[in-house]
Amino acid sequence: MRHKVFFTGILISFVLSSCNNTTKKVDNNPTNDSAASIVLVDKSTPEKVVAQPDRFVTYKKTERYHLNTEWGTGEGQEDPSYNVGHKSLDLQWPVFLNGVTQLPILQDHLMILIFGKSCPDIQSAMAEYWNLGMIDECGPYDPGEEITLKRVKSNNPNFVQFILKRMVNWGGGTGASIETSTKGITYDKRVQKILRKKDILKNPHSYQLVQVLNQEIKKIMTTYHEEYNLLTKMPNDVIVSDKGLTFMCPECIQYTAQGDELEVFVPYFRIANYLTNDFKQSINMQ
Repeated sequence: MRHKVFFTGILISFVLSSCNNTTKKVDNNPTNDSAASIVLVDKSTPEKVVAQPDRFVTYKKTERYHLNTEWGTGEGQEDPSYNVGHKSLDLQWPVFLNGVTQLPILQDHLMILIFGKSCPDIQSAMAEYWNLGMIDECGPYDPGEEITLKRVKSNNPNFVQFILKRMVNWGGGTGASIETSTKGITYDKRVQKILRKKDILKNPHSYQLVQVLNQEIKKIMTTYHEEYNLLTKMPNDVIVSDKGLTFMCPECIQYTAQGDELEVFVPYFRIANYLTNDFKQSINMQ
C-alpha cells in the first residue's frame, strides 16, 4: 500500500524525442553555448521555443519494451509467465515548451535521471536493451523495472514540472517485494534553470526543518497505525507543487514488503522562513 499525503497536478500527454548525438554535461548556465546552438527562439513570439527537427526525433505514441530473462528456467519452475521479466518504459517528451530556453539541458537532465548518463541515442539504446536483451551504455536495469516519466500541469506559470517514477519487482513471479522511488523535476522559467534543493531551501540540511517534517511523519503514521522511522537528516528528494513541498522519505515506514515511500507534504506558509528569496519570488510569496 502506498501512503500518499498530498499530491497535486493533472497528468497531460505529450511526446518523446531522442537525445542529440553528443553527450553533454548537464549545466544550468543559461548562457551555455551548446544550448544556444541547439534551440531556436521565435522572436515574434518570445515565449515559444522551437527544437530543430534534425536534432530531435518525435515519437507519437508510448513504446513498451519487454526483456526476456532466464528466470524460471530451473527445475521445478514450469510456469511460462515466470520465465519472462517485464520492463516497461513510458517516456513522453514535449518538443515545444513555452518559455524554456534551455530545452537541451532540461532534456539531458531527465535522461541522466533515467539512464544514469546522457543518452546519445535513445531509440537505439531502447531497441538494443529492451528488444534484444543487450547491455548498452544506457543500461543495465533489473528485469521487472518499470519507469514512467510524465509532465505535470502546474498552475504556476513559472514552472515546467515532471514526475519520474521507478518500480522494481524484486520478488520474481510472486511480486512479493516491490521497490518504488519518485522524483520531481521542476524547471523555473523565471530564472531559466532546473531547481535543485539548494535553490529551494536556504539550508538544504536544516535540522529545524527536519523537526518540522518529523512532526508531520508522526501525524501521518499515527493515522495509519504503522511502525515508522523518524528522519535524522533532510530527505534527498523534494517535489515542488503549487501549494507546498513534498519530501520523499523511502525509509520512514517499517516492516513493509512493498518498498513504500512516505510522501510528506508541507504547505509553503509553514516553511516560509526556510525558503530562498529567489524561490519565494517564483511562487509569488514576495
